[in-house]
Amino acid sequence: QCIMYKKGEVGMDYDEKELSIITEAKRLSEYIFKATQNAPQKFRFSLIGKMQLIALDIVDTLYEANDVFVENKLIKDLEKSIAYEEKNNKNPEKLLNLKLTRAIQLNNRVELRLEKQYKVKTFIKKLEHLITIAAEMNCIKVNQREVMAEHIKNIRKLLNAWIKSDKKRYGYD
Repeated sequence: QCIMYKKGEVGMDYDEKELSIITEAKRLSEYIFKATQNAPQKFRFSLIGKMQLIALDIVDTLYEANDVFVENKLIKDLEKSIAYEEKNNKNPEKLLNLKLTRAIQLNNRVELRLEKQYKVKTFIKKLEHLITIAAEMNCIKVNQREVMAEHIKNIRKLLNAWIKSDKKRYGYD
């Protein structure tokens, strides 16, 4: 389903409940596909194809990062066991093991999420490089490059805020 979304530009209808960074990344990838559809044939399966794939990789990796549930069922079950052991205070060694296991599991989940978030940062750098080359090779127009740069700026800003929020929430400051 298409809707009007920016100065008369037609775009996809995005889920309002979706993270704004994912929506922005989808808009970037959609715009890249539209802007490059008339690129010179000799660049379509190399430079342009790589730009399109990286734009899609950004969306995919953002989904993966968002789907890393930091406080998953295992961690919640460990927290219940810790609360039980603290209340009954029967086995200090077991309590310590539970706390260590919880800390390790939580750390693994947070690191996985951060890894995916930082992978998006790398994809953005690669995409910026390809956009520069595409502009130099006249595969995209100057105004198209500017629109892409604005989307990337917005994605980078949202991504940095997300990483900062996660680091603060999970004590990685």
